[in-house]
Amino acid sequence: MALLSALKQTPNSSKLVLSYDVMVAALNRIKSTISAQTKQAESNAMDVVSANGELSPLGFYECKLLQMLIGHYQPDTVELLEQDGKYFSLLLDLLAAPFEVTFEATDETKELLEFSLQGTALSVITPEFFDRLGQAKQKILFERFCEMVLNERQAIKDVVQAVIRSLNFQPAIISNELEECAQLSVAQQQDERAAKRSKKNAAPATGEEARPWIGRLTVILEMFQYKPSAVLQGVSYIPSLFKLLHNGNQDDSPLVMDPSGEYILHLLFQTLIAITQAISNGLKS
Repeated sequence: MALLSALKQTPNSSKLVLSYDVMVAALNRIKSTISAQTKQAESNAMDVVSANGELSPLGFYECKLLQMLIGHYQPDTVELLEQDGKYFSLLLDLLAAPFEVTFEATDETKELLEFSLQGTALSVITPEFFDRLGQAKQKILFERFCEMVLNERQAIKDVVQAVIRSLNFQPAIISNELEECAQLSVAQQQDERAAKRSKKNAAPATGEEARPWIGRLTVILEMFQYKPSAVLQGVSYIPSLFKLLHNGNQDDSPLVMDPSGEYILHLLFQTLIAITQAISNGLKS
């Protein structure tokens, strides 16, 4: 109780400093449990979810406390995150831990608690919090969002996409991501052509593990479909989009050989059409 009383009377940045070790310890216990469950079940850690409180490494009140401590990531703590990277790194670790637990109401607790570590971490990334971050950290968070959309369960995927819809990404971040995808597309095509000529690799790599940039590209292009504000900023994206479209129309393109290649090309066309219409409407107004 003394800790809770002290936390209520201090600024959020000070609360974050005071609660850092507690959050790290709780996260380490969660990671250990996920690791043990993963080894036992011989399954992917991303599929591990604690179904009830009896299996949880944290008790009801510990989860309530952790939920409150994560809530100290507020816009006024961004300066601390920029000064000391460990607090931002902890936020990334919280986003990466697929832990959920449900506690049924008891005579002691009097309430049902459904706790999602990733969901709680996502809830603090508000537009105001995100806007105060520097571009480098915004880019890192955007890449983490892409990873979560591609790898997580549907429930969390929906939450991530809702967060993406709410945030204002700087055009430079999207432009850099698209240009990186365009460069990787050309580079991998050239590498695979050279490998075929030298007969060192007759079967080029395929799939998301071989080409993680295709997953990021898919998330970006899907974002354009439901985020009009991104389309309105799309003039700077056109060169990279055309590079990707040109590469995607070649038989040995990494996009063509990817299982989702046809869908990605459709998204490319849709995005270019939407940006062109936005530019046209802007000229008319």
